[in-house]
Amino acid sequence: MNFDEALAAHPRKPDLLGDLRGIDDGLGPELHPADLWRAGISEASLATYARNLFTTTEGMLGSRFFEFDYVTDTQEWAFERATKILARGKDWFIEPLRELQPRSYAVLAESTLLCGYHSYYDDGPPNPGNHASTLEILLTRDRALGIELFHTGSPEENGISGFAGDAWPEFLLRSWWYRLSGYKFLRELGSIGNWAGPLLAGPYYGTGINHLVEALGPKAKRAYMPLLKEMFGADTVTKKFRTGRVALLCFLDTRPPLTLPRPLGDQLLVRMDRSDKVIYHVRECRFDHIRVMNPSTLAECLDRYFEHVLTRVPGEFDFMPYSSPM
Repeated sequence: MNFDEALAAHPRKPDLLGDLRGIDDGLGPELHPADLWRAGISEASLATYARNLFTTTEGMLGSRFFEFDYVTDTQEWAFERATKILARGKDWFIEPLRELQPRSYAVLAESTLLCGYHSYYDDGPPNPGNHASTLEILLTRDRALGIELFHTGSPEENGISGFAGDAWPEFLLRSWWYRLSGYKFLRELGSIGNWAGPLLAGPYYGTGINHLVEALGPKAKRAYMPLLKEMFGADTVTKKFRTGRVALLCFLDTRPPLTLPRPLGDQLLVRMDRSDKVIYHVRECRFDHIRVMNPSTLAECLDRYFEHVLTRVPGEFDFMPYSSPM
């Protein structure tokens, strides 16, 4: 079901709370990484919010967002961000991928840019706990990819040199992060938190390695933390870096969020306190077998991974040929 079909099928004003109950893609809340390719946006979720999604700035500006009784300054800024994304257009946002991530670019070139909002408006006037939030998505095939703008300027605006501590491979700063700060797969449009898995966390975000290990339980913490301290230094894995997280940061974790306590999938990490641009690879949270991504094939690897999940190729993507033991 595409956007136009969803809109035609649901011309009524949706009963948001009623439609939200039980909406998913039929796969349940937890997915093994091997099933991540199956987690598209549910038709029910798309149809529910079709009336609040727009393909033009004019449509967004003419929407009922500002009819809400409770709209904070933060929400006004979010609304301005959504209209700015529509004004710039999909082609502008994905253009940096054309040369550096060509497979991903080809898939996203087929997508539709939609911006709008979701709320619980029909359950009463919005209030601090019940208010409107904006949506910015690229709808590609049956996947909804939530996108974000940088809050304080992108690498394009601020320059590549020294961005985010200069820890990152340059191709990331010139492609995926050149104009956008983050990408998440949404399973429901009514719940931003219900995303199927990350495409890529922003350069200032991600999960500290200490939290990854702690989530695996006390036994894993006792086994891995001493090894990590010895390997990277205690401060790197326990002390907060200036980003507010520890310096050894996981920016891509192929596990769906609700499976995070399980040792599954692949994790890619970077040291924010170094400028060597080394990307570390961990398979199934085995932090006693850390590998290093090969710099010469890293861009190709990520391009193929993003293509894999965007097009829902069956099974897990294999990172192992692109990394080597430390």
